[in-house]
Amino acid sequence: MFANRSNSQAFAYLGWEYTSNFFGQEILKMEQEEECAFIGNYRKLGYLMKNIVLVQGDGKTKNFYKWNPYDNSLKDILVNNKYPETTISYYQVADYLYHHEGLRTKKLDN
Repeated sequence: MFANRSNSQAFAYLGWEYTSNFFGQEILKMEQEEECAFIGNYRKLGYLMKNIVLVQGDGKTKNFYKWNPYDNSLKDILVNNKYPETTISYYQVADYLYHHEGLRTKKLDN
């Protein structure tokens, strides 16, 4: 599963208990090798894991980069065919949950 750095997860920094229906895991409880990020806009989807960035664009374009977190630079690398399948599957699950009320906000009891 993947992490979601949402505003409500900032409560964890304060030690507050909270109920969340967000898609992902509590990033503060994850191991470093499990951490990843999803990036997107209306034309491109991105996935970052273990310093590898995949950017998928319209027209089935795929670009791979090695990310250097120290200077925030990207270096082109060869495409790994398994990586795009994994990325697409994450987005498909999120889309399914969205359209089938799986991400619907739950009412809290007073």
